[in-house]
Amino acid sequence: MVQLSALVAGCDTGQIQGLSLQVLEKIMAELPGKLSRIDHELIVCEGSQNNPYLQTAAYNTLVRAVEDRGVKLHINSCLRTPMQQYMLRLQFERSLCGIRAAAPPPNSNHNSGLAIDIQEAPSWRPFLEKQNWMWIGSFDPMHFDYKSGGEDLGPLQVRMFQELWNEYNPNDPIKVDSQWGPTTASKVSKSPAQGFGKTPILTKGLFAEEVGQLQLMLRKALNLKPEQLAADKHFGAGTFKAVVQFQEANGLKADGVVGAATIAKLEEKTGEKLAVI
Repeated sequence: MVQLSALVAGCDTGQIQGLSLQVLEKIMAELPGKLSRIDHELIVCEGSQNNPYLQTAAYNTLVRAVEDRGVKLHINSCLRTPMQQYMLRLQFERSLCGIRAAAPPPNSNHNSGLAIDIQEAPSWRPFLEKQNWMWIGSFDPMHFDYKSGGEDLGPLQVRMFQELWNEYNPNDPIKVDSQWGPTTASKVSKSPAQGFGKTPILTKGLFAEEVGQLQLMLRKALNLKPEQLAADKHFGAGTFKAVVQFQEANGLKADGVVGAATIAKLEEKTGEKLAVI
């Protein structure tokens, strides 16, 4: 199992997309209509790190702003889960990834779907402020907060995670109190990046024990020597190349991503188990 804690230095909160989506699905089931999916031809919100949702009132005013200006708005970050916020906070505290500001979870307005980080912020500022999206200052120059109401969803997101943890860890339950504390933080660190009950995915940039095992299995499957593929637990360029080679040789999609199909074929070819589930 690839735990969240192994991914902090990777500078990509999209690596825990599966875990994030499980929490967001629970929120949408509990509060239908509270969040709106960003779906507008002038708003670009892409990437696995982006959960393309905002609270409905905030989204409606954002649409008015982009239609007023008539050019595309590129969003780097919108709704975040507390788990993503925790990763960013750790990166900020450890001076990693160029993070200049990150509130502790779940205290960022991103955790409520009431904030956006955007490209070309100065040119967008008058259009956004006209719709009550306020620039918060030069310490976080891409960030705008929605200032015309909205609900604090941070505690709810924490509760959704706590319930999710207890559902999949009945022998190690935690208190469901909507409060972010040391216990919840420790369970987030130990949570599977791909989500509970999901087949994991290993991707380029990962540092983990599972990658070391993958490298040894690739050596066996491809008849590679140690000097051709190091078992250093780092999914770097060499490992990516070996994965693509294995996928091409076995009729799989050659994308360098180690998902369920690649894992199954690798286990079949080597007679070993990749202990990541």
